[in-house]
Amino acid sequence: STGSEIVAHGLIGGAPGAGKSNFLHVLITQLALAYPPEEVELYLIDFREGVEFQDYAHLPHARVLAVESEREFAFSILARLEQEIERRGELFKATQANSPEEYRRRTSALLPRILLIVDEFQRLFEPDDNLARAAGGLLENLTRIGRGFGIHVLLGSQTPSTLALQSHRIYDQMLQRLAFRCTE
Repeated sequence: STGSEIVAHGLIGGAPGAGKSNFLHVLITQLALAYPPEEVELYLIDFREGVEFQDYAHLPHARVLAVESEREFAFSILARLEQEIERRGELFKATQANSPEEYRRRTSALLPRILLIVDEFQRLFEPDDNLARAAGGLLENLTRIGRGFGIHVLLGSQTPSTLALQSHRIYDQMLQRLAFRCTE
């Protein structure tokens, strides 16, 4: 896919039993079938007692699999992706590229797309403390500039709302929004 066709980030919501988890499984499976691990890396964080992503422990595309996630570990993943943006920025500067596709054309090196999926993401922001605010800042930066570096974010929740996102600026970057049956 070319950079102009990509919808960078998404928000998916749905009440329990509405199909949100099934959608995530189909998405992950289809990405793994369509692309080799050298082209797509998955960072999977599950705040729902680890039940959704445990089947992907041996999937070569899964670079990070956080089941029964602690907020601190999820924060460290966001910080790691922030570092990856910086690393890719240096690569782009050195090759005068402005996208992963252009970098590949100029160097013949693969620079995989990264998809961060966080199920029940709102738990990262509960309670509203320093960790939540710092995570909100990292997530805001990832959603604001990640697309240009091949990093994409998909957030899932039973209760998607702007309040759960810590910032309207994050919500505004979620151009793909999929709502299954919701309670409100």
